[in-house]
Amino acid sequence: MKKETDRWIKHFEAEGIRAVAINSFEGKGLQTVTKAAKEILAPKIERMKKRGIRPGAIRAMIVGIPNVGKSTLINRLAKKNIAKTGNKPGVTKAQQWIKFEKELELLDTPGILWPKFEDQAVGYKLALTGAIKDTVVNMENLAVYGLRFLETHYPDRLEKRYGIKTVGEDIQAVFNTIGESRKAYIQGGEIDYDKVAELIVLDIRSELLGKLTFDFTDENKRKWSITLRNNSVTIGLFLLRAINVALLLPIKKIRRYTYKRGKT
Repeated sequence: MKKETDRWIKHFEAEGIRAVAINSFEGKGLQTVTKAAKEILAPKIERMKKRGIRPGAIRAMIVGIPNVGKSTLINRLAKKNIAKTGNKPGVTKAQQWIKFEKELELLDTPGILWPKFEDQAVGYKLALTGAIKDTVVNMENLAVYGLRFLETHYPDRLEKRYGIKTVGEDIQAVFNTIGESRKAYIQGGEIDYDKVAELIVLDIRSELLGKLTFDFTDENKRKWSITLRNNSVTIGLFLLRAINVALLLPIKKIRRYTYKRGKT
């Protein structure tokens, strides 16, 4: 996973986007966030000093999909529980400024998603990470997608966890195998397929199959289009949970920020 994360960092930096690898749960890489923010705005701050203007604190806006770890990052940086967190989307209800250093202020924001998924796989991947509420997702379909994803990208982990080498077309047989091994039964001794689906999804989210990368650079199914203007001492910190990367972009410099699908 680390190798793929490194590839994504190189991918974004090749497009002129500063990216750093972080792990908010373990507190790894957090110092690089503050350092990168200062480096990005160094020219602007230096010009202000030459004009006799005392630069204020860097104001950083934390932006990302729901349940990506925005509040967890803030709490780690602040070294105390300031922002409310939870293992589900929608915990942060409103924007709030949080000061924890003289040189940096953070704006915690609710998670955002684009209005429509042109690629169904995008929705499934987001749902597997917990970015979409389970109440609006068909858990059995999500579990099947998760199994097929593991079969394609992590077949060794699929076999180790469930004793399955291939998923195939007989999904019921696969669910039966997993249900029997996990003793997921309903009254009468039949397999509880709803329970099996939930177990598969929770296994993925709980990293019982190890750390997973859901988007790969060699697939290159997404392109980020960014046009910049003017200068600002405000930056945006975009968190991408699926690849453990934080992107740092000047907020007020952004004239157009779009998400497009495209081929290599």
